[in-house]
Amino acid sequence: MAAARTEKACAECHSVDPQDPDVHVQAGLRCLSCHTSREIHGDGRLWDSANQPGALEVRCQRCHERIQPTASHTVHGGKLDCAACHTRAMDTCFNCHIGARLAGAKEASIKRDGLLFLVNHDGKVGLANFLSYVYGKGTMVTLAPTYPHAIARTGRACADCHATANARDVAAGRLVLSRFVGGELRSAQGVIPVADGMKWDLAFLDREGDRWVPLADAKPPLVNYSWCTPLSRTSWRSCRSRGAPRPADRGRQARRDPGGRLRHRAVGDGGARSDGEPQRKNTSVTRTKVGIRNAPLQAM
Repeated sequence: MAAARTEKACAECHSVDPQDPDVHVQAGLRCLSCHTSREIHGDGRLWDSANQPGALEVRCQRCHERIQPTASHTVHGGKLDCAACHTRAMDTCFNCHIGARLAGAKEASIKRDGLLFLVNHDGKVGLANFLSYVYGKGTMVTLAPTYPHAIARTGRACADCHATANARDVAAGRLVLSRFVGGELRSAQGVIPVADGMKWDLAFLDREGDRWVPLADAKPPLVNYSWCTPLSRTSWRSCRSRGAPRPADRGRQARRDPGGRLRHRAVGDGGARSDGEPQRKNTSVTRTKVGIRNAPLQAM
């Protein structure tokens, strides 16, 4: 009981720095200020994941009942998770080396900050944790919903998410997530809208003793969406534009030319289509209970 009251048991897995500038930490809130006893002790149901809809009861609105109807709060029509704007930073984990873990060696991976991935989860646009893996010559990336305890009082500006260079690069198939230069992993920065069929261009590394080396002949990664999906076409168009979609645009699935034909012609391998959507790569898509998985055909 003492451990529960002092929340020492929580800190064993969910460490929080007392100096963290998260607004809730600085206000003196504790784990149980937001999380419920049902979340901690369970309800008799075996949940597959904390990301499964209904598993968590935490909602910003439980405390923030009267959110000011500013333009930022109303323009998204209730389809944007609060943390997507108010999270100041989060870690991204590149190159988790499965071989080292299975061999019982010290876990090897590379953390970088400054990257925030936007996906669909539980009916809203929210943040995703991004992980890249290497096992032998195989590579994989996983995106899963995340709730970083790094909340800022002031949200992001519109220009941080809309009509950004990252969004243009995703649409054109030229976004580079990471490169290994001079023995150092250099990563992209900023908000990354995750579009269906986008090209995943990043460095995959092998582990030789205590040093990283580029993985020779790395194949395109298997892409796994765990409890999330890429942005809807409406959300993706909104990221590419300078603002949220107009009500008349919601639900539209494709643009048409003056003759009424659908504008979905491909213009190049991995590039943008005529309607601005990223061209789909040669992948198969299977739906599972944990989301959508895109697997390169040559890897199956």
